[in-house]
Amino acid sequence: MNKKVHVSPHYEQSSSYRKNIHVLVLVLLIPIFIVFIINFVILYSKNVSLMEDSLKIESTQKLELLHTSLAPMFQLTEKRRTDQYFSTQYLEKHNFMDVYFQIKKTLQQDAVWMSFFNSVSYYNCKENIVFTYNSAKSLEEYLGWETNRNSYPVASLEADFSQKYLLEQEGNQVRILEAHNVGGGEGVVFAMPLEIDANAVPKSYMIFTVPYTTLHKIFGEKEGIAYTLAYNETPVYSSEGGRGNYDTHILSVFLNARTYSWQLDGLDIKWHLHPLYFLKTIVPEITIQAITTFIVLAASLIILLQYVHKSYEPIYQVLKRLPRQELKKTNLASEFQYINFMLDDLTANKEVLEQTNQEMRKEKYLYRILSGQVKPEQDFVKKCLEAGINIDRRWYACIILEDIKSSNGLYGTFSNAEKTKDRFSNFYSVEINDNTVLYLMSSDLDRETLEQRLQRLKEKENATVYISQLVEGMENVYRAYSAVRDAAAENGYTKEGEENQAEYPVLELQFLKAAVEEENIDKAEFSVNVLKENMPNYSDAVRGAVLAGAGNIFCGDKASDYIREMTDFGADSICTELDIWMKTYMPAENIPSGNRKKVLARNMHTILKYIEDNAVLPDFTIKAMAAEFGTSASNLGHQFKKATGQTLSRFIDEWKIGKAEEMLLAGESVSEVSRKLGYLSTTAFTEVFKRLRGITPSNYKLKAKREE
Repeated sequence: MNKKVHVSPHYEQSSSYRKNIHVLVLVLLIPIFIVFIINFVILYSKNVSLMEDSLKIESTQKLELLHTSLAPMFQLTEKRRTDQYFSTQYLEKHNFMDVYFQIKKTLQQDAVWMSFFNSVSYYNCKENIVFTYNSAKSLEEYLGWETNRNSYPVASLEADFSQKYLLEQEGNQVRILEAHNVGGGEGVVFAMPLEIDANAVPKSYMIFTVPYTTLHKIFGEKEGIAYTLAYNETPVYSSEGGRGNYDTHILSVFLNARTYSWQLDGLDIKWHLHPLYFLKTIVPEITIQAITTFIVLAASLIILLQYVHKSYEPIYQVLKRLPRQELKKTNLASEFQYINFMLDDLTANKEVLEQTNQEMRKEKYLYRILSGQVKPEQDFVKKCLEAGINIDRRWYACIILEDIKSSNGLYGTFSNAEKTKDRFSNFYSVEINDNTVLYLMSSDLDRETLEQRLQRLKEKENATVYISQLVEGMENVYRAYSAVRDAAAENGYTKEGEENQAEYPVLELQFLKAAVEEENIDKAEFSVNVLKENMPNYSDAVRGAVLAGAGNIFCGDKASDYIREMTDFGADSICTELDIWMKTYMPAENIPSGNRKKVLARNMHTILKYIEDNAVLPDFTIKAMAAEFGTSASNLGHQFKKATGQTLSRFIDEWKIGKAEEMLLAGESVSEVSRKLGYLSTTAFTEVFKRLRGITPSNYKLKAKREE
């Protein structure tokens, strides 16, 4: 007998419910997936739009920064068009050395304002001469096209010879050349036409060089993004390598690669976005957002469906009430500007700090070598090499250049020799004071050749130079230093009222005075040690004079009180007193370790900006400016001179008189110009103007009107 199977009503309802739920979930997953796709597209579009806005802001800001950096190039070229020294006619009519000195001096002054550029030079086409800070070369030699070179190394830009035609074209357009060896690497050369005739090749150019590393610092580097920079449609730089065009990635054939371009006053930047950029940056982010949205929606619907039996209306109501989320655009212009300027300052300050520390390490070991503290152990040799001193040469000589202001040519020769990496010779400088420098020369050349070169240095015109005899081995450098010190004293370092004038150690006391002003403990220890070592050899009169001179440097007005309390003026007593003053007035604990000299924690741009903003104020002084930068006036002047090659006071005077010339040519009166530039009186202004320009402001103004 067949039995009828009885199905539980509860089971049937439960099974039907599950089936309905499964179908409903599958049906609802379709619109959720559609929502996922739509959400993905919306997020992608908004992220791309946000990226475009950000890229536009960044491009505008960086183009403005580059435009500002290039502005001095046009201003300087325009200024030199009215400068007689930079004309072919003046070069033809005057002595070459006179013209060379004037142009070199002007280029050195201009270089202070050209921090963006690696170098600025003047090229005269007719004479085929390029004038730089320290040399005059043919165009072929300057650009590396010279083939017949002598045995001396010739630093050149190594420009592409095929670009020579650019300098021979008519018109006043800027010529742009690609070159190597610009600041140690590749770079670009801007040739600005200076003397222009209608429908003719320019007679001369101002030449400015910019390393690619400088441009790279401005525009940076981003993974998946390349860019090409052009000026007046001429390629200048590409992040994909020099001035070459951007190589489109192979995926661009299959994916949509994008190129964005923005212009500003002739500058044009094109950003080339690899397809992989979108795959690596935008797509992962929006995919995660879209998937998260999909999971949240799906999970919410499944949970809600557990409570829904028959009607889907509650789900519809819930979906209608879900909030819409929109991405907010953020203006990043101020953040970009702030970050870029901070990075520029940090980079400049780091370079200044590293360079200053390296110079101080070198000076520290030079002082030890000059004072005869040469140690043969490996540790001393290693530290000297790390500081940049090659102590393995055979011959050594000491040279004193007494007046660098009047011996500018010889000073430039020594400075270039110090910077040049020569296989056979080295020069190391130790500053005695602002106008006197001691050089240590080392060489492996033969003795006869070296003696001939040193003799030629003595014969330089307008140069007060003292040179020691050659000594063999670094352990004998102290003998060379003692000899050149004695030679300088015998030929001009004198003290009135002393019988043995050459015996008075003027050089060591000058060292000591500069050391105390700079708070340079290594320099102070060197001068005191030399004084102590020679103290037994001095006469009583000279010992007393040395004691008084050192006391005045260390103690100032208190020196007479200390000396009055002394009962014994023998060599040992004076040496003991010098040690006491050294410990009291040059305390090591007050000077940061590894930094015996105050370091100016500002880059040159900051100093120049301060001068521009404050030099015309009546109460402006170098002392107040130094206090603003947290250092002493002497230290500020010392570091400024090391960076620029000229004194700070001279630079400020030149800057103010340059402003005065512009104002006088604009029609302003002498008294009005004097007042606006912060001079206390018209007489003071006239004296400074005449000293620097050789003519009074009134006559300068009349002369300019007659020339018009």
